Amino acid sequence: MKINLKDIVKKIRSVNYRELFFGMLNEGNRWIIFVSLICMTLFCINLWYKYIYHSEWSEEAKKEYLNSQERGVLFDKERFNNVVSQQEKRKSEFEKESEKEEDIFRLGEKKPE
Repeated sequence: MKINLKDIVKKIRSVNYRELFFGMLNEGNRWIIFVSLICMTLFCINLWYKYIYHSEWSEEAKKEYLNSQERGVLFDKERFNNVVSQQEKRKSEFEKESEKEEDIFRLGEKKPE
């Protein structure tokens, strides 16, 4: 028996899945969709209940979390001083008097009348 893959792909592509789905609804298979909907709803309620009302950690999980958080924060004093010096430099440049630039469009001059 020889199986032609091209014929199988052609048959799969020729099926209109929308008509197939709505045909199932019209043929009385609504109970399958209803049962699927009920199962999905129960599953979601179960997940919600599990994560909201039973979200306690075991003692082992708490210890593991605390051990992972004990690393602390390393303070890089050199980097901090570099940032502070850059900030001071910007502040001094901001406070410095700006030099008057040449008005290339001559907007500041009054026109003679």
